[in-house]
Amino acid sequence: DEQPCVSCYDGPPLTLNVGECKDGCLRDGVCVDQVVPTAEGCATEAMDESCDGEPKCTGKLEWSRKIGENGAQYGHDIAFDREGNLLVAGRFTGNVGFATDQGSTDAFVVKLDPTGARIWGKAFGGNGSDACTRLAYTKDGGVIVAGTHDNTLRIDGTPLDNDSGTDDVFVAKLDANGGLDWMNSISGPGDDTVQGLAVDAEGNIFVAGSFIDWATVFGAEDLDSVGGEDIFVAKIDAGGNHVWSFNFGNRSEQVVLDAAATPDGGVVLVGSLAGDMSFGDKPVSPRGYDAFLVKLDRDGVPRFAKSFGDDMAQAFVSVAVDAQGGIVVAGSTYGTMNIDGSTSQYRGGADAVVAAFDAEGKPRWSRQFGNQEDQKALGVAVDQAGNVVVVGEFARSIDLDSRHLESRGDRDAFLAKFTPDGTTVWAISFGDSMTQSAADVAVGALGVIALTGNFEGSIDLGGAPLASVGGPDAFVAKLQP
Repeated sequence: DEQPCVSCYDGPPLTLNVGECKDGCLRDGVCVDQVVPTAEGCATEAMDESCDGEPKCTGKLEWSRKIGENGAQYGHDIAFDREGNLLVAGRFTGNVGFATDQGSTDAFVVKLDPTGARIWGKAFGGNGSDACTRLAYTKDGGVIVAGTHDNTLRIDGTPLDNDSGTDDVFVAKLDANGGLDWMNSISGPGDDTVQGLAVDAEGNIFVAGSFIDWATVFGAEDLDSVGGEDIFVAKIDAGGNHVWSFNFGNRSEQVVLDAAATPDGGVVLVGSLAGDMSFGDKPVSPRGYDAFLVKLDRDGVPRFAKSFGDDMAQAFVSVAVDAQGGIVVAGSTYGTMNIDGSTSQYRGGADAVVAAFDAEGKPRWSRQFGNQEDQKALGVAVDQAGNVVVVGEFARSIDLDSRHLESRGDRDAFLAKFTPDGTTVWAISFGDSMTQSAADVAVGALGVIALTGNFEGSIDLGGAPLASVGGPDAFVAKLQP
């Protein structure tokens, strides 16, 4: 005989019977037929999958704050950790609020709790110019940070030398309280850059960027440039030890602009390149400076390589991967692109581009937005439901399906959300007569959104306006799905 139903619910107690959430029946120790909170699907306005009492996907502001006082501060990268805290990386001069610079420019990392309160902030650098361009959280509550330095860099008093006077790459692991665990470098006679950083499910770390001439990678391997500016990608373990590294290039220029780990232990890279070249046995033949998408497996073997563009300039500057391995990219183009089988319409200036691919690199959809002025997509993220969130900057105006956004001045920031098939859910802009830019975006549990960037003047994302002091300030904001 069927046993009577014993009510059970594994979701947060306050979400029971809110929105789509309901209890289930306990059968053989398992709660069956319950519905617990998930990321908002945004397919219909009536459904509340996150069970927060807000059925509409509107991007409503939860909070916003600025980072900085006098001087200039720039937010470059942002990520949620597993507890819903936020990690933000950037660079600054003057006073960042918890430290003052020690040289021309210093790097900063700050950790905020889910309400936006600062847990800790850390600044580091030397006598030269230092910047933290990328970060990624680790399973133990720590954070991997990467950036550049052109002089001796010090973190917690530990030096990382640079005698060349050109930019070297640093990669460091900070613990949950911001203390230094380890750091390492990529160095050579020319400028080295890092724009790609990702951590896989096993804790391995992928680092990608570009170099000139030659570079010593984490003290373990020397890479020689084919000519011009070449791409490098390296894998290190959770302790910072070199696993493998490779470079790709020709006598023209190639740059990596972002990286993301894949569920199968590989990594995808995006950027811009010129000239015929190959990633392993995967050739690409760009027509000008083309945007590219490459996937490497866990051993660094290229699985596919694709380039997109015409004889003008294109670049993918941000990439995100979903739980199934699907890939979403964002960037800009100064011409037409044929990503999904149809040639896009180019409107002038720089147009923003967003595109989605399956795990094997087959295009799913692509969108291009612009007018006669510049519109650039600078950051992209994908939530658990497959919705895509994009940030960037635009001049004059930008039309995202039926959402028309007008710039209030020189350049405004924008934030837009798309369904898994590329249809616009909502879009907002923020700025005044001065310059504002949203540089990166992240999504957390249940689809909450966070973004960072920089602004001059004032910005208002729906709450109290933020006002800059003494130059550009960095900003951080958290929004509902």
